[in-house]
Amino acid sequence: MKKVILLLSLLALTGSSFAATQVQRAELGNYSIKDRISISGVRGGKSHAVNAMSHEADKKGAGYFFITSLSTGGDSSQWRGTAITLEKNEVSK
Repeated sequence: MKKVILLLSLLALTGSSFAATQVQRAELGNYSIKDRISISGVRGGKSHAVNAMSHEADKKGAGYFFITSLSTGGDSSQWRGTAITLEKNEVSK
């Protein structure tokens, strides 16, 4: 029973490590655009909006994303934004 609990705990921890990673503008040259995503009506702080964007990228199967816009509009508690999902370029040898 202890092994099952340990295994489930490890799976829960590793599951969160597969979230899409936000890429900064300076790194964009290392990636290719795959798709576009958007969020709207996300309540909370900026980190909630970024997490929602990461979740949307995950749903598209992307490992990386770059936020192109992120704002609160008229209601400062509801975030909306757009991003591009990315794929890391292959390194030539």
